[in-house]
Amino acid sequence: MSKIKTESFNHASNQYNIMYQRRVFVKGELRKSLIQTLGEGAVDVFNKIFKKQKITSDVEAKQKTVEAKELKKVELSTFDQVASYFMKTIEIAFGTGEEFSSNEVTDHLLTTNESISAYDVSRGGMYLFKYEPTTKNKLKYYDALPLIIMLGRTDTGFTGLNLHYLPEKYRIQLLKRLFSSVDFSKVKEDDVQARLNAVSTYKFIIPTYKEYKYDGISSRLVRIPIENWLLAALLPISKFEKESRRNVWDDSRRMINDQERRI
Repeated sequence: MSKIKTESFNHASNQYNIMYQRRVFVKGELRKSLIQTLGEGAVDVFNKIFKKQKITSDVEAKQKTVEAKELKKVELSTFDQVASYFMKTIEIAFGTGEEFSSNEVTDHLLTTNESISAYDVSRGGMYLFKYEPTTKNKLKYYDALPLIIMLGRTDTGFTGLNLHYLPEKYRIQLLKRLFSSVDFSKVKEDDVQARLNAVSTYKFIIPTYKEYKYDGISSRLVRIPIENWLLAALLPISKFEKESRRNVWDDSRRMINDQERRI
């Protein structure tokens, strides 16, 4: 069995671990629904099937055959299946006290470099993690389970766009703005970050821009492959503390409306 692909980084005396979620493929009515929502061009990235690299030796061929069996494609056809898949990923990555078999782990998390999304970039990645801010007593509210598009690191943490601060229809609009005009058959590693820079003043970004301190991270970080971004963005997995989701979204709408009036 291949090892689970992980990365780690250190800050002060603490080590923070990143685990990579496997990319999934949507099909059937779920795929049709996503295409109707985002448009054919925007959905392409979430369902891209990458071409195999040319095999140049019998040894490589044998190894790839083994890997192909271990890394069976995950296909989902209903939103309930998507929700179940992500919840199992969270349980495995964050821990519930339950022991998981090696097969269960590799079904949800990536295991080899070959299976990493071709679109992954260091600063433009999406991450899910548990968070408890050190200044929570001073905050009106906060998301204890952020889903962020990473913007960059600071001396004490990192900045990112937490999509949970937007109602679902606004998340879709933001993803449309990021991806709908991109030719993903020709995408390069830096393109996602370039798109983020291009829409940095876009009104829907304002409520989502957050800074997270390393000291507040209380779990592994799950790296979401770009093919899974839309599915992750549509799931109701936020965990707001001190205020309801509805009240948080009302604040976000006010910020967006204020920005519209300034334009």
